[in-house]
Formats: sequence, structure tokens, C-alpha cells
Amino acid sequence: MANKTTANFIGVSDDYSGTSGAWSITEARERRASATHGENWGVSGAFDVNFLVIAGGGGSGSATGATSEGENNVAVGGGGAGGYLNSFGSESSGGNTSGLAAKRCDPDTNFTVTVGAGGAVVTNGSNSVFSGTDANSSAFSLTAIGGGKGGGSAAAGNGGSGGGGGSNWLKQSTTATSVSPGTGTTNQGTDGAAVSGAIIPRDTSLCNSTTNKFWCDDGSTLAGGGGGGAGGAPSGSTGGAGLASSITGSSVTRAGGGGGTTANGAEGSNGTGQSAAGGGGHNTGSGQNGTVILRYPNTLTISFSASALTGSTATDGSDKVTTFTAGSGTVSWSYT
Repeated sequence: MANKTTANFIGVSDDYSGTSGAWSITEARERRASATHGENWGVSGAFDVNFLVIAGGGGSGSATGATSEGENNVAVGGGGAGGYLNSFGSESSGGNTSGLAAKRCDPDTNFTVTVGAGGAVVTNGSNSVFSGTDANSSAFSLTAIGGGKGGGSAAAGNGGSGGGGGSNWLKQSTTATSVSPGTGTTNQGTDGAAVSGAIIPRDTSLCNSTTNKFWCDDGSTLAGGGGGGAGGAPSGSTGGAGLASSITGSSVTRAGGGGGTTANGAEGSNGTGQSAAGGGGHNTGSGQNGTVILRYPNTLTISFSASALTGSTATDGSDKVTTFTAGSGTVSWSYT
């Protein structure tokens, strides 16, 4: 094979310091990945992928053990939101931290996408992942941590955002056994809130001498803490707020924390975005499933197995946006 005379191709003006000889593998790879000169290799080179990776929200706490006569009462904590990783525009990542950098990717290279499911009651949410090797040959794994479960009869969970604290107490008691809220993950979410309120028997004497729940805790205000949100901390039984992103072309708030619940069934407010991807569970309910959203130039076509991943693609201006809502599998891009 003929040797090169300079480290360039016909029509390419720059060179590698005027060196001569055969192209090295490194030089060839760099030239192919060049955003400016990749077309000289019959491809358009590497491209940027912006992402929004949200884990599944945690389930709420459980009221298991509570009875109609109040022998055991439970204040249930809300589930924490799934971890939140965002690179789009000037938007925030989880915990209202600075957004991350887009990933520069090569065409015809496999990447992995996993969408975390929401947690059932008293269960943390599952992680969501976008991973692979970028155009600079650096491996990466963007892993959003599943939201923490809410507290109640059992401890609250740590996660992307922490689950809210809970309490339980016997009918004849004026003090409760509380569990601490879960903690969130740095740059992904916030901590859960602690239990609020107090046990206030209508009549302590009658509460201690009768099985009638009316005298024991109908006046109580004890409530489980709200689950942490991706965008804001919870307050009392109110879940933390989620974060808004326009990565799909329109603003959507996701990953809000679930509200806590009192022993008498009164529900605290959910955080904004709780009903969307990554929202924490509330009122003995499951968390919302996570999502992985990828935005890239519209000159590319994405490929993935529909049996492995549930996803759909739309066009927004000069970009395409693919939203995955379930599953795990490989994705790749090619130029159209």
C-alpha cells in the first residue's frame, strides 16, 4: 500500500505538522471523528447527544399494622423522586445543580439504555442508565439512582431523592416511634422530610381505659414526611418539587416527591411533577417509572430493538428526540 506524503487528504487543508509516512490508526480515527473533516471518510463524524436520565421513583411507606380500633397507628412517608441527570441547554440537573455536559458519540457504535421502574410500596425505585464509550474513547455510565421508599412501619430509604420519614404508635401511647427520612444523592435529588405534628388524644384518661379509638388519636396531627424531589426539598408532609426540562421541545416538570399521609388518611400534597416520570409514590402507592430522553442532530437515525426498549422519536427543529419509557437494550445511530 502506498505511503502518504503528508498527513492529510485531497481537499483537506490542515495537516499533522507536516509529517510524512503511513497513516497511523490513531490519526485515522481522529480524522474520522473530526466534526469538520469527517466527511472526507464518507461519514459526517462524531456528534453531540444531550440527555435527560431519570430513575424510577420510590414507593410510599406502608400502613401495615394499623387497625380500625387504633391498636397500631402509622403515619406514612411519601416516596422520594428518582435521580435526575440533565445536559440540555442551561437547565439544572438534580438538586438544582449545574447541568452536565453532552456526550460526543460516534455513529455505528452501540450504547446501553436502561429505564428504571418505579418502586412498589416500601420499595426503592430502580436505576436508569445511559452508558457506552464516547468519541474520545472514554467509557461513561450516566446512572440515575432510584428514589428512596417512604417510611412508616419500616425505615425510609435513601436514593436519588430520599423517602419521607414515618411513625407508628400504639393506641394508648402519647409518643410515637419515628423513623428518619432518607437521604438524596448529590447532584441528583434532595433529602426526604421528617415526620411532623404530634399525638393529641382527645382524653388521655379515657384513651387508657377504653378501646374506643375516638378518645385516643382522632385529634392527632402526626403526619409522614414528604419525599424529596429532584428540584426542591420537601416541607412537612408536602413532597419536594420536581424540575422542568424542555429537552423534548416543550417544558415538562418531572421527578416530584410524593406527599406524606396521616394515620387518619389525610394526604399531604405531592410535589410538582410527581405524576410524571420519576415521581415518588404517595398514600401507600407505587412510584412512577423513570425515563431516558436523548436529543441529537436530525441528520441521524437511531436504531434499537422494540422488543427490548419502549421508545418513540419526534423531530424538534434541527434535532430529533427519542424518549424511552421502559426496558433495557442497546441503541446506535447512523447517518441518513
